[in-house]
Amino acid sequence: MDFRDLLKQISNKPAEQEIVEEDPLDEFPPEELVLNQPINSLPEQSFTNLLRPSEPAVEPILSSNNSVIPTKEQDFFAPPSNLKETGINQIALQDLLLKCLFYQSSATGKELAQKIRLPLHSIIDPLLMKLSEEKFLEVMGSTGLGGHNKMYRLTSAGYKRAEEVLKVSNYVGPAPVSLEDYVLAVSKYKTLDFTEDELRAAYKDLILSESAVEQIGPAIIAGKSIFVYGPPGTGKTSIAERITRCYGDSIMIPYAVNIQGIPVRFFDFFLHQATDKSVVPGVYPAIDAAKDARWIEIQRPCIVVGPEFTVASSDLQYDPSGPSYQFPSTIKANGGVFVVDDFGRQKENPEILLNRWIIPLEKETDILNLKTGQQVSIPFRVFTVFSTNLDPKQLVDDAFLRRLAYKIKVDYPSLETYCQIFANEADKANINWSDEVLDYFIQKYYFKASRPLRACDPRDVLAKVIDKCRFKRIKPPFELTKELVDYACNSYFVTY
Repeated sequence: MDFRDLLKQISNKPAEQEIVEEDPLDEFPPEELVLNQPINSLPEQSFTNLLRPSEPAVEPILSSNNSVIPTKEQDFFAPPSNLKETGINQIALQDLLLKCLFYQSSATGKELAQKIRLPLHSIIDPLLMKLSEEKFLEVMGSTGLGGHNKMYRLTSAGYKRAEEVLKVSNYVGPAPVSLEDYVLAVSKYKTLDFTEDELRAAYKDLILSESAVEQIGPAIIAGKSIFVYGPPGTGKTSIAERITRCYGDSIMIPYAVNIQGIPVRFFDFFLHQATDKSVVPGVYPAIDAAKDARWIEIQRPCIVVGPEFTVASSDLQYDPSGPSYQFPSTIKANGGVFVVDDFGRQKENPEILLNRWIIPLEKETDILNLKTGQQVSIPFRVFTVFSTNLDPKQLVDDAFLRRLAYKIKVDYPSLETYCQIFANEADKANINWSDEVLDYFIQKYYFKASRPLRACDPRDVLAKVIDKCRFKRIKPPFELTKELVDYACNSYFVTY
C-alpha cells in the first residue's frame, strides 16, 4: 500500500465523538443553548436543520443518584427547573440571597441553594451571576472544584441593598411559593371520607359510648363546623383533637408564601408536625432532588386555642420589630382541625367572634389584611370546632347556633363507662388494681362526696399515684392501694 492509499483510508474514517462529562450537581439542563459560532459560518445543511429541526427524543432528567426527576406537568410538587416555575420574580429571589449573605457574611453557591431550598445550577447560579454583574456580590475564592464551590460575599453596594430590603421584611429562609400555587395546593387536599370502622380506629384510645359514636361520625364526615358542649372534664377537647386521624393521610404545606411581594411565614415548628421525625426547630429536612424543597410534608394539623384567642389573632400577624409577617393560626390549620377551646371565656364577646367566622365557614375563604391596608383572599379549608362548658344559650342566640352545622353534647360518663376508662388508663400507666380499691375510690370520692364522674379523672388521679411511687423509688408495675388513692385524691380534688 502506497502513501496515497493510506491517506484515503484515514480521510474516510469517521471522527471519534467527543465525550462531555456532565456535572452530577446540575440536575436540570439549561433552557437555551448559546451558540458562539456566527450563524453565517454554519454549513447550509446545518442552517436548514435549525429552521426545521427534527423531533428530538425526549430523555428523562436524572438527579445525581440517577433517579428520574419529574416535571411540573407530571407532579405539582416537582422541583422548579427554571425561574418562571418558581412563581416568584427574580428581584425577590435576589433580595433573599442578599439577606442570607447579610447575616452569614460569606457562603458558597451550594450553601445558599440549601438555605433557600432551590436548585443550584438552574436557578441559584444564574441569580448569583446576575448579582455579581450588578456589583452586589464578589467572589472571594473557592472551597473546591466546580462553580458551586465559589465563595461569595456582599460588596458595599450589596450591604446597602440588603439593609433596604430588611426594612421591608427580615425573613430569611426557604424561598416562598406563590399565592397561586398555595391556593392550588389546598384545592388538592383530600376531603373527609371514612367508614365506621375507621372512625372507631381513630378513637380507639378513648372509651366512647355507642350513642357518642353515632353522634360524632356523621358530624365529622359532613366536614362542617361542630359546636361541642357539656360539663368540664368530659373529653370534649380529646374528641376534637382526634378528628385529624379520620383523614388518614398527610399534606404538603409551604415554608412561606409570597403575598404582595412580601414573604409570609407559614410552616410553624411548634404547631405543625413534620412526617420526617428528624425535623426539629431550626433544622430543615434533607433536600429530595425529586421534590420542590420549598414545601414540607406534615401530618394533618390540629391547632387548639383558648381564652387568649381574639379577632385580631385571626388576621396576618405583623411583627414591627422584624419587620416580618406570619399567617394566623386559623390559616395554619388549613387541611386540618382548628379548635376554639373554652369558647365563651375569651376577652371578646362570643357573638363578635362568631361574626368573624360566619363568612369563612360558609365560603371556605378568608380575607386577610396587610399593614399597608391591602387585602388578600386565602383558602379556609379548616374543620372548625367550638368547645365550651358553659350554657350555649347564655353565649349566643339560636340564630347564631343555627349557623354551626352540628351541636354535640358530651355529658358525664355512666358508671360502666367510667370503670372502663379507669381500667384503660391503669393499663397504660402499668398500674395493678383490684375491684376492692376501685370500689373504695368511687364510693368515697364520688358517691359520698356528691361529685359527678368525669372522664378525665382516672388519668389525672393515676398520674399522681405514679408521682408518689417514683418519689418513693418504687419500680413498676405499681400496686394501687387505698393509701395511694387517698394521697392522690387529696391533692387532686378541692375540698371545702
